[in-house]
Amino acid sequence: MPPKKKNQTRGKGPRVSRRLQGLPAENNIHTTPLRAIDIPIELQNTIIGALPKSDLKNVRLVCHQWGLLAVNFLFDKVYISASKKDLDIFRMVSEHDTICKAVTMLVYDVTTFSHVSSLEEYIVLFITDMSDIFSIYGNGRRKVFKNPTKPFHRLINTLSDLGGPNGSELDEYENDDYILEGYRTWMSHAEYEHYSMEGLLLGTLRSGLSKMPRLHSVTLTSNIFTHKLLEMRNMDQQSLDPDTPPRQYTGSPLSRTWNHLHARPDHHNNVSETIQRHLETLLFALVRNGPPTILNLSLLADLNPLSLLPNPSPLRRQAPGGLVSDLLKMLNANDILHKAVLQAFHGLESFSLRIQTASEPDEEDRFGMLPELLEDMKQLKHLRLDISGIGGVYFCKEVFNKDAKWVQMESLHVSGVSFGEKEFVCLVREQMPKLRRLEICPSSLLKGTWGAVVKALPPGVCVEELGDRDGGGGG
Repeated sequence: MPPKKKNQTRGKGPRVSRRLQGLPAENNIHTTPLRAIDIPIELQNTIIGALPKSDLKNVRLVCHQWGLLAVNFLFDKVYISASKKDLDIFRMVSEHDTICKAVTMLVYDVTTFSHVSSLEEYIVLFITDMSDIFSIYGNGRRKVFKNPTKPFHRLINTLSDLGGPNGSELDEYENDDYILEGYRTWMSHAEYEHYSMEGLLLGTLRSGLSKMPRLHSVTLTSNIFTHKLLEMRNMDQQSLDPDTPPRQYTGSPLSRTWNHLHARPDHHNNVSETIQRHLETLLFALVRNGPPTILNLSLLADLNPLSLLPNPSPLRRQAPGGLVSDLLKMLNANDILHKAVLQAFHGLESFSLRIQTASEPDEEDRFGMLPELLEDMKQLKHLRLDISGIGGVYFCKEVFNKDAKWVQMESLHVSGVSFGEKEFVCLVREQMPKLRRLEICPSSLLKGTWGAVVKALPPGVCVEELGDRDGGGGG
C-alpha cells in the first residue's frame, strides 16, 4: 500500500489588508447590498437631473430625500403673464416653502388677448390662424382628417383647397360650438388681462420674486404660443381631438392647456405699447425688491435665449418680432425708467436682445439708450444681439461705444450690424480681450475682407460664420 501523500501547503506571502484593497471586512461580506439612496448626493443629483419631468414626478414619491432633489429640477422654471391661470400658479409656487427655493428661471409672457369687437372679427382671426398652420407645414392638399368635430374638419379641408381664407366662411361657421366657445374664452381672458395690468400683475410679481432666492435668469418672450404651434408635427386626429391631451410640452400653464380649436393670442395691434407696459412692470418688480440678483436676461430674443451658456451651438429658430427700437428711445427719455433699467441690468453676466426697427438711415440715436446700457454692463460674459429692420444700415459704432470695455466677455453673437475691418478687429482685440467664441455674418462686413478679419483676431477665438437665414446680414 503506497504511503499517503502529505498535504502540501502554499507558502503564505505578505498579507494585504482588505481595507487597503478597497474590500469590505470578511464579517461584512454578506451584508445588505448598497442602496441607491446611499449613493453620494452629488451622483444622485446628476442621475435625477437627467430624467424627463414625467419621471421626476414619480421620483418625488420614492422618499423624502429624493422628493427634495426632484423639486430642484421639476420646478426650476416658472411662468407668469397677465392671465388668471398663470398668475394663480405663479402665486402658488412662490408661496410654497420648498418649491419657491427651487426656481432659477422666470419666463415672462407678454402675449396679449386683444379686445375683439365682434364674433365676426374673432372668426377672421381664427381662420387666419388655421391658414398660418398650413403655411408652416407646406402647401398642397392636406390629408382627410378623422376628427370628431365635423365643421372644423370641413373648414380645414376647405382652406386647404382654397389655399387661404376668404369671406365665405363667416356665415357658415359663426354658429359652430367650437367657434362660440373660443370667442367666449378669448373675451374672458381679454377682460381679466386688462384688469390685472392695472396693478395686480406688478404686485404678484414683486411678492413672488422676493421669495425666490435662487432665481438668476429672466426671459421676456412673446412667442410661446408660436413655438407650441411649431412643435405640432402633424394635425391628425390625435393632435386635434379635444378629448385628447395636446402633444405640446413648452409654454406657460395657459398655453399648455389651450384648446387646439381656438385662435392663438398673437394678433394684437398695439404691440409696442403692450410690450412697453410689460417691460415697465418687469423692471419695477426687479428694482423694488432691492438690488437685483439676476445674472441672465433675455428680451424677446428667443424661447431658449440662454443657449449660448450650456450649448456651444445656439438655437437657430427665431420667431418674428422683437423689442421695438422706439421703446429704447422712450427709456432714454424717461428719467425714472432710465434709472430703473441701468440698476436692473448693471450686474448681468448674460444678455440676449432682439430689436426690430424701421428707422430712417439718417436718423440719429436710432437705438436710444442701448449703447449706454451695454457700456454699463461691465460684468457681461455672454452677449447675443439680433437686429432686424426695414431699410438702412446699422453700424457697429451705433451699438458699441468705442471707449467701453468688457473684460469678462467670453461669447458674442451679433447679427444685423454692419462694420469695417479695422473697427471690428479693434472691438474684439482691445474691448473684449477674453473673447473665446464669436458668431457673426461675413456679409455684414462693409470694408476690408473677411479673411483679413479672421486672421487679425486673437488666436484663441473660435469664429462661426452665420448665414442670412441665421439672422445675419446688414440692415
